[in-house]
Amino acid sequence: MNRDKLIEFIDKYGVWIFAVWLLLVSILVSGAFNAQTVDEVRLEIDKYEFQEEHKPIILAQSILETGWYKSYWCKEHGNIFGLTKRIKDKRGPQVFNGWRKSVRSYYNQIYIKYTVIKPPKDYYAFLVELPYAMDPLYISKLKKIVNSL
Repeated sequence: MNRDKLIEFIDKYGVWIFAVWLLLVSILVSGAFNAQTVDEVRLEIDKYEFQEEHKPIILAQSILETGWYKSYWCKEHGNIFGLTKRIKDKRGPQVFNGWRKSVRSYYNQIYIKYTVIKPPKDYYAFLVELPYAMDPLYISKLKKIVNSL
């Protein structure tokens, strides 16, 4: 394309190109293209001081809580563990700027509580007593996912 044609193109379509560019940047910043995979979450979990035998359980929690990373909370809030916070009189999702921060929050909010238990309990029992696992079938669902990984 010669220079004159390029200038004509930019004059004619410049606003549209800018709008598309702005849309792409906003999608990238929001994390829509940062959708995680099981392997990516596993690598992120490995960055923290989780006991080795707990890592598959925690990974399974992220899968169960998000429906294999497809849930609204996962996609819109970066929340892969179903972590909540009090909003007025109700509980709502914790919102993260990227799902990796959700892993850090899980470590700081949930796992740290486990580390202070003396002697430590079975991790599944800990989740029930916390109470993290409100669904009566939560533990059996987790175990099924752990066994499939």
